[in-house]
Amino acid sequence: MLVGILAALSFSAPNELPSHNDVGFCDRVELNHGCCPACGYEWRDGKCVTEEAPPSAYCKSLLEPTQMGCCAYCHNSWDGSKCVHAAAAAFRDLPLATFDGSPSLVRRAGLGR
Repeated sequence: MLVGILAALSFSAPNELPSHNDVGFCDRVELNHGCCPACGYEWRDGKCVTEEAPPSAYCKSLLEPTQMGCCAYCHNSWDGSKCVHAAAAAFRDLPLATFDGSPSLVRRAGLGR
């Protein structure tokens, strides 16, 4: 509820994305678990939900399976269970190097393997 109030105060008109000088918008998105308040999304029961029909092409794009209400404006996307920031998602997919220097995408537990 607080996030919804903050989002409403941050826009000059309903469902409008902030100007580039509104640095606090993405902070409010983060408080909203990555969901986009500009399109009426709030975090409820483990997902981004809205009661509103998408009023713009941007809000309609958040219906895509890769977004699921996550704020693309702040570089968030849906990973299947939550909104993640693009930097965090990219870090998760970085290749690892094993002790012998060969590339690996898997961390192995235990020694001697």
